[in-house]
This record gives sequence, structure tokens and C-alpha cells, in this order.
Amino acid sequence: MGQFKMKLKLKCETYDINHPDGSDKVYKSIVLHNKLTVLLISDPSAASNSAAMSVKFGSFDDPSDMQGLAHLIEHMVFSGSTINGGENDFKDFVGMHGGDVFANTEPEYMGFSFTIVKDHFKAALEMFANMFNEPLMDIERFKKEMKTLNSEFESNKYKDTSRMEQLFSHTSPVNHPFNRFTWGNNQSFSGHEPQALRDCALKLFRSHFVGGSMKLVIIGSEAVDELEDLVIEYFSNLKRWRKTNFVFPEFNDRLWKHGVSYTLESLEDAQSMKISWIIPPISLSHSEIRPEQLIHILICEESEGSLCFFFKSKHWITSFTASVGHEYMFSDVGNCSFSSTAGGQLFTINLDMTHAGLENKYEMVSYIYQYLHMLRTCGSSTLLLSLIEDYKLLLQMKYQCMDSDCNQLGDPVNFSLALAVNMLSFPVSHAVSLDFCYEFGDLTAVQDMLRNFTTNNMRIDLLTKSFTKEEETQEEPYFSSKYKEEPIPHHYLQKWESSQFLHFPQRNSFMPATCFWKDVPDYLKNEEILDVDHEDKTGDVENSNSDEMEEDPDSNNDVQMDEDPDSFEMEEDLDSDSEVQMDEDPDSCEMEEDLVSDTSEEADDEETPYQPIIVDGHNKLFYRHQVVALSTACFNVYMNVSPGVIPHMVARIYFEMLKHELSPIIYRGVDAYVYPQLSFRDDNTIEIELYGYAGTIRDFMSSFCEEFRSFVPTLEVFEIITEKMLRQFYLTSRDLIVHGKQLLSEFIIEGQLSMDEKFNAMKLISFEDLNAFLPKTQQIRIVGLFLGSFSEDYCKQILGLFKPFGEFEIPRKSGTKKELALISPYRVSAMPITEIESNSLAKVYYQMTCEENSKDFKSNRISAFLHLLKSMVDEQIYTDLRLKQRLGYLVGCEIHNQHGTKGVYFYVVSSEHKPMHLLEKIYEFVASLRHYLVNVEEKTFELYKSGIDVPDDSDMSSDLIHDDSCIRGHHTAVKLVLKTMKKEDVIEIYDHFLVQKPLIVEVCIGSDI
Repeated sequence: MGQFKMKLKLKCETYDINHPDGSDKVYKSIVLHNKLTVLLISDPSAASNSAAMSVKFGSFDDPSDMQGLAHLIEHMVFSGSTINGGENDFKDFVGMHGGDVFANTEPEYMGFSFTIVKDHFKAALEMFANMFNEPLMDIERFKKEMKTLNSEFESNKYKDTSRMEQLFSHTSPVNHPFNRFTWGNNQSFSGHEPQALRDCALKLFRSHFVGGSMKLVIIGSEAVDELEDLVIEYFSNLKRWRKTNFVFPEFNDRLWKHGVSYTLESLEDAQSMKISWIIPPISLSHSEIRPEQLIHILICEESEGSLCFFFKSKHWITSFTASVGHEYMFSDVGNCSFSSTAGGQLFTINLDMTHAGLENKYEMVSYIYQYLHMLRTCGSSTLLLSLIEDYKLLLQMKYQCMDSDCNQLGDPVNFSLALAVNMLSFPVSHAVSLDFCYEFGDLTAVQDMLRNFTTNNMRIDLLTKSFTKEEETQEEPYFSSKYKEEPIPHHYLQKWESSQFLHFPQRNSFMPATCFWKDVPDYLKNEEILDVDHEDKTGDVENSNSDEMEEDPDSNNDVQMDEDPDSFEMEEDLDSDSEVQMDEDPDSCEMEEDLVSDTSEEADDEETPYQPIIVDGHNKLFYRHQVVALSTACFNVYMNVSPGVIPHMVARIYFEMLKHELSPIIYRGVDAYVYPQLSFRDDNTIEIELYGYAGTIRDFMSSFCEEFRSFVPTLEVFEIITEKMLRQFYLTSRDLIVHGKQLLSEFIIEGQLSMDEKFNAMKLISFEDLNAFLPKTQQIRIVGLFLGSFSEDYCKQILGLFKPFGEFEIPRKSGTKKELALISPYRVSAMPITEIESNSLAKVYYQMTCEENSKDFKSNRISAFLHLLKSMVDEQIYTDLRLKQRLGYLVGCEIHNQHGTKGVYFYVVSSEHKPMHLLEKIYEFVASLRHYLVNVEEKTFELYKSGIDVPDDSDMSSDLIHDDSCIRGHHTAVKLVLKTMKKEDVIEIYDHFLVQKPLIVEVCIGSDI
């Protein structure tokens, strides 16, 4: 074997990889003898290993009479290999060891990726390689996956985003590659027998899954030479064959009809407009000069003078976003499957409109063209050149901090796959740097790009509420979507109205004065820099001397932030306590004494604890200093809100209006490497989270607090926001998964406000009610949590920006658990929110009562059991209920922990079966678990334990003003219990809570229960 490896190595080519300066990672690229290009990244700090394979084969390669066949091939390849020994073996193996898998099909490529703990990476990689050599393609398996594909389509059939994308395809010219149905379902395959489909799929697989058309990425903690040896051993058997790649045809005609808008009937009560232009694709010659990115940045601005600011001042929109090509760094996922192809990139502006905005939709298009005209004719203004330098600096900062920025790296399965996708169209040397190391080009390049933004190259798509019966409509065949083609009035196509309200944004005052790198930079060694130019920005702040900042380096930063300041995450806001993250009752979070005493070595390895500091007698901050490039600051802002649903909803409306007003500041914060996220919890607490450059956070919070204190609501914005919130309530409730969570929470928690209560209360609230609430916003209490390159004084300064403080009492909890009895299962039944919903949901919840006087059923032990049970059951429920029984596309097992309740639930969403049938099958599955648990081998059981990552619950819970127990990290205690847990313990707890003394709540949603 050694000689064989050596022989292959001699046939490898190697390439240098562009990467951030000072990176701890080692990069290397090789090309095997079969022409497979491989990127190897050795990351000593990696918690798990990952691998990804991209293939130059996608939906554009579908035969015209077998639409969706590429999607079906993706399912078949990832279902397993004849070499591995069985159906779904790879997914089972990865899931057993705490890993995750992902696969997707796009128009021009297909992607497969996985992540797993280091100890089992070698075995998983071998199984991964086998799938591309000998995938399962037997006819029976093929028939099963055809049903799965149809179920996947049915679960997305009534989503506006899916319907809008298919309308985009349907209305493209018949001979254009965009005109296709990429999902695949019973209808698109109806003209062929399964055997014919399988034969065609196998032929396509053999033609396209060859070394020259595939790119592999391996990321692991092993040395790069070890990773190389694994690749050579497992992937050298891939076929070497001539590439058969799709060639995008020349298309000289217009892509869309000129002077026409497309209006789709919304099933989600939405009211939006999307304006699209197709611009040149990112090619090899175009990858280092991207003027479209400068246009995108300027269009996206939200400060005064921007389109967003102007439209909001007119009360025409509630949100404004724009995208070009693939939307996120290290992800090829855009707002449309066709966002970035060889045929071009889509430059898209999305506007969520008010009623007034819908009436003035073409006026908004006119202003957008006026803004584009301003960009064409601006010349080399000093302000524009300064802005360009700021944007370039931001790109450099993101690139150099890439290794430590969780916002950029994201999930390992997506990160590795994005690199593999980059390698399909660009040299492997650019895989990491592609989205960072480019220039915007000179003004001539920008003006050349702007020539693509014409009405001849424009498409307008509108989403509106139900059409009237008198209106003439057409129907898209797969989704049965009603839509209209309407001519745009000719005078609008020629209109170029001037406006004094549109101009370039001013330079970003939050922008760091210098670039900071991953290595410990000078500004962290000399902390005086943190005080430069702050006096005039922060106003009169007490304890403003930060020269005394002391360094106490430590390590840890796991906070992930939302980069979209306009996102209205009602699902999170409505149920603020995560059902997966273990937010324990403080009274039951104490570590067993014997475990603490026996694990002093582990305790020594824990991070330095947060230091609680009392500010002004009534407020707290928790502070932990460590030298990092990116820091975290979180705040709980408490207002003196009266109990009851009306005061709660008034406070929530106030928060959403404030967030609407703050959007320019939030956008500029993101633009200066401070990622803000704002949310409102059911306990009436405003939660603010910031992640980014420590030297900018104080400037940002100074502007934030100034706006917060001076904010005065207006009637027009009140009406816009309440309308938006009512629509969001509706959208949240119509999702069966979310609806099921709400019904369960409302049943098992006393005092939990229901969706109906909130919805009905909103209809009763007037603008006068909001004005009566405003005095309560001037007296607040606050808790701050700081982790990173801060001093204690610096943290106190930031907290002081929120003054004046109040002295009111804060309720400890907004709900308490309901005591369930050992009787027949409780059942909560409901109809779907929408009549057109064809899917059903069934959920069975098992509640677990912690007994702190019992050795066996203490809180920490139950928490460890829940994590372990979920880890062991995840793949079992997927294999049994989805793959074998074909009950539905969505199945799962989830932990529920909220307001002192602990439990686990099993659920199925099905388009074919009624809830009562699904309940029966769930109970059968739960009953079968004992046999499974008893027969799990000890070695396998230990593997499950080693793959569990107990989430850190050191969060900003509502009780921090009273109790800092959650800051100490209850997850540490659960980890210690987990280490000592045996298989017999799991069986004992399973028997007690799921068999002998089950406290059960059933949730059923369906039109025919």
C-alpha cells in the first residue's frame, strides 16, 4: 500500500492558496491522477472535521421531459453506497457521532458535505468517498426517493418564496435554461416509468461524477500531510473521464418581456415588490474587479439620502434589501436559485410595501432609476472616493479576521461546501479569498456596469393579497399559482424624476480608524487607542478614563449574530426561550457536590468566570476580559410594563417602531464591523446583542442610546408597524411546526400568552395607548454582559449611556409550568390556519418532572439524558418514520425546556396521512426504542456520548437582575453528569418517564383530525 500511495503522489500537482495573513491554518491543494482537485486545510483548533464535494452537474442538465431528475440523483447519491453495506448507513454513522450532513442541488452544480468528530473522520470519509464510486441506485430505493421528492415539494408548495421563484422560471423564454421545474414531483415524472428514470439517472451519474468535474475540500485538525494521505487512499478510485459539463447557450433575445410586471397572488398575506436586472457573471477575468459590489453597497445604504431612508420617510416600505449574485460569503445560496449562473448574476432590490407603497410602486421604481442616474453622473467626487476606501478597509478587516469570525465561517458543513463550490469556476488558489480580495474598479468600470440597469433589462415581480374575481389571471402549472401580466404605463418607463432627497451617504462615523488583524494588534496592547475621539461622540459619560484598562487574556467566544438589521424574527420573539438550549430553573441548576469534588481537573480548564459588578445600586454588568479581535456585548433592557396582554403588546409595538427608526444606525453598525441584533421577549425585556470590533461598540451604543432616548413615535409609522406585525403573526402561525410549538407551550405553561390573545389585543390598541406608555420607556433597568477586549471602566461607560435608570421591581418569571396528571394523554387539536394547507402535523410530548431529592431524577441528570436520547434517536426516527414508513418529509425529535418544564417530543408532518394515524405510528416508534437502547453496544453508546456538545447556556436570561446562576454555566454540570452516565441509566430514565409514568401531551393539526 505504501508503494501505491507513493506512486500516486508523484502524479499529483500542488498549488499555493491565498489566505489571511498570520492564519494558524495550513492550506494546501493537490490534483490527483484522476483530475480531482482537492483543497486541504489543517486547522489545529477545529472542534470537528468536515469534508465537502461539489460536482459540475445540476438542474440545467435535466432532460426536458424529466424535470427534477438532478434533484433526485442528489437524493440517491446521499442515500448510501453498495460498498458501505446498506441504505442510509452514512447518515446513520455521522449522526451517531455527533455530526451533520448536507446536500443541495442548484442549476449548475450539486453539493455534498458533512462534519464529524475527529476520531471518526477517517471512517466517515471512506464512506463518503464510496458514495461517489458506487451509489445505491436499485429500483426499489429509487421509487422511495421519488416519493420523498414529492413530499418535499408538497411541504413547500404554499410558500410565497418558492412560488415566486417558479413564476420566474415559468415566465422566462421557453428555450432559455431558466425555464424549468427544478424540484421534481409526481407530475414532472409522470410520463416515465421508474425504471426508465433510474436508467437515465444512472447514465447521467456516470457521465458527470468524474474526477475532472468534481472538487473536494477537507478541513481537519490533523497535519496537512495526514489529510493528503486520506484523500489519496479513498478518492483515487474515482473515474478519470472527459468532463461533460453544461454549456450555457448564447441568448441574444430579451430574457423578460419589456414593459411588463408580473403580479403573484400571495398566500401569506404579503405585499412586496422585487426589481431584477441581469448583469454579467463573475468570470475568471471578472473575479478581481467587481464594480457591481460597489453599486450594491451604495444601493443598500439606509442612512439619510439613501433610497431606503427616503422610501421610509414617505411611509411606502417597511424594509429594503438588495442582493447581487450569491448573497453570503462562503455560501452560494442567494434569494433565487438563478442568482449566479454562467448566464449572469441577478441584481435584485426587494421592498416590503405598505398600502401607500403599493399605490406608488412605479413612483418608487422611478426614484430607483434616479439614484442609478446619480451614480452614473457623479464623477470622481471626494466623498465617493472616501467611501470606496472605507468599503475596501471593511473587506480587508473581514478577510483578516475570517478565522475567528463566526458570522463568516458559519456552520462547518456550509463553509467547506462553499469553498468547494468556489473551486468549480475559479482557480483553487482563490477558493478562500474570492469574496474578499477584489477591487471595485475605477469609475469607468462602475459606469460600464451601470449600463446594464435599463428598463429593457428589468423585471418587476409583485406579491399582493388575493385577486378579485373580475381580474383576468393565468396559472403556473406546478404550484397552481395565480398570476397576472400587466403592462407598465409608458410614461413611467420614460420618467426620470429629479429628487433633492437622494444623495451619497456620509462617511460612516463608526468605521474603525485602522484595520485590525487576527494576531494581537497594537490597539489591544495599547488600550489608550480605545479612547481616541470618543469625548465628542459619547457625550457626558462618567468614569470615561479607560487608560487603566488591565489585560487578563483568556479565550472563548461562541456568540452568533444576525446580520440582517431589518429582519423581523417573530418566531424567536414570540417564544424567546429556546426549546433546544437548556435554560434551567436557577433553583435546580446546582452541580452535584460529589461531581464537583471529583472533577477539579476539569474545573481548572474552565474559562475565567464573569465578574459581576453593581452599577448605581440597581443595575449589573458581567465582565470578562480577554484579548480577541472580535468582542461581544449583550444588554437586557427592562421597562416597567404592567402585567397583561394589552400592556405587553403595546410594549412590543413600541419596540418594533423603535427598531424601524434605528435601522439606519443598525445598518451602519454592520457596515463598520459591529453586528447588532435586537429582540423583544415575552417577559417585556429588550435584548441587544453586539458582536464585532471592541473599539467601535461604544460609539455605536452612544448613537443607539441617543436615538433610543429621543425617539418619538408617529401615527403613520404606528399604522405601518401594526399592519406588519399582524401579517407576521399570521405567517408565523400558518407554519405547522411553529403552530405546533405554540399550542404545546400554551398548554403546558400557566400564564403563557397565546397567539390568539396577542393577535386580538393588537386590534384593540390605539396610537393613544402607545403615547400613554411612553413615560415608562424613560425609566429603565439594565444588565450588561461583556466578553472580549474591554476594560471594566470601558464597560461601565457603555452601561452609563442608558441613564437615567429606574428603581422598579422586575418580575422573575412570565410563566410557570402546569402540573400534568398521570391520566390518559392530554390532547390539543387545531385546524390549520389556512384552508389551503394540505399537510397534517402530529406531535407527542413527554414531560419529565425533576425530583431533586432523588438520586436518579435530578435536573442535571434529566438534562444529560435528554441530550443523549436526542443524539441516539435522531437518525432512528429519520430512518424509521421517513425512509422506511414514508410517513412524511419532516420528522424529528426535539428537546423542550421552557419556564421550568423539561421534556422531549417526537413529531411528523405529512401530506398523505391524518394526525390520528401519525400519532399511532409515533407511539409505536417510542415503544420500539427500549429494544433499540438495550441492544446498543457499549462501544457505540460511548461514541454517542463523545459526539454530544451540550450547548452553553451562559446567556442573557430574564433572571440576571436577581440571580447570576446561569452566567456560571449550567452546561458544565450537565457535561460532568454526561461523562458518568451509563446505558443502564438511559434505559432507567426512559422506562420511568416514557413507559411507567408518562406525562403526555398530544398535539394534532389537520383539516380532518
